[in-house]
Amino acid sequence: MKHRLPAVLLLAATGGLAACAPKYNTERDRTVFDHDAASGNNLIDVLDAELDLTTFARLVKLGGAVQVLQTENPFFTVFAPADAAFDALPAGYLEKLEDPANKELLTAVVTYHVTEEKMPDGGVPDAVFESLYGNDLNLASTGGEIVVNDAKVVRAGLEASNGVVHVIDRVLIPQQ
Repeated sequence: MKHRLPAVLLLAATGGLAACAPKYNTERDRTVFDHDAASGNNLIDVLDAELDLTTFARLVKLGGAVQVLQTENPFFTVFAPADAAFDALPAGYLEKLEDPANKELLTAVVTYHVTEEKMPDGGVPDAVFESLYGNDLNLASTGGEIVVNDAKVVRAGLEASNGVVHVIDRVLIPQQ
């Protein structure tokens, strides 16, 4: 399996996903600032501002992917797991990711959520995108829901100056 970037992170897909209306389940889910790409907010700014993405934002920083997600080129699509998704991991798995001795695993998990692919405008076709980690991300639209592998997109289209973030309900674990 090839690894396109040695120590990077996050998720990414846009266009058709951005056209989906965001879903807000509670006041806690609302964003701290307007995610207007013209405002200059990069992907790290968007992740830091989202109240339900604090765990993923922290893992991105621990994995050393901040600089990559702040670059203006290429465009990134990030499929960021909500905090609740990390609660559903097996006991001890999050702690394992946070352990400095497991940085390679952390990098793999974070970069599996990021792609340089961009969704075409006008819809979400079934598609396969290559993650920065090198494994495939399978996108599908079924019953009005967008699914990435086995994770549902619960909020779509948090725009940044260098990409877009889509919040998902599960942590994607790459096969190694």
